Formats: sequence, structure tokens, C-alpha cells
Amino acid sequence: MKTTTARIAKTTGLAATYRRIARWQAKGRTVAVLCVGQVFDLKAAAAAGASLGRLLVSQPDNAAQMQEIYDALRRSRCVDRCFLIGAAL
Repeated sequence: MKTTTARIAKTTGLAATYRRIARWQAKGRTVAVLCVGQVFDLKAAAAAGASLGRLLVSQPDNAAQMQEIYDALRRSRCVDRCFLIGAAL
């Protein structure tokens, strides 16, 4: 049974976040990224080794929507790790 956990990524540490995403995927884990704003760079994530075809990405309009999506993912247990990215976090 999967247990979804969240990791909050500050915008100053996105390069490290991309590497963490790649490491989780290398372990065969399902990863989701919830990103408020346009800070998530798909090219940089791919360059860090993340598999974009296996990455769930959502860009909600605000933090309240991010929370709703995270809660739904957590309840569904469909992802192993959820990265929350946003300048307002």
C-alpha cells in the first residue's frame, strides 16, 4: 500500500529537487509535482535525469487548489512522493 508524502521545495533549490525526482523515479516510484506559478522547468528536470513520461505535473492557480490536489493524491495513494513547488510556500 502506497503512502504519499510531500516534500516542499523552495524555488532556490529547484536543481536539487529535479535530482530528487530523478532518484525517486530510478527506484521505480511514482512522483507527482504540484507547482504554483511557472517555476517548474521540464527541460531542467529532464537534464537532471527525470523521466518526463512518468512524471505527473499539475500547475494549479493558487495554493488552495494545490492543497486540494495534494489531498486527493494522498487519499488515492496513487503516488509515492509529491513535490510541492511555489514561490509562496
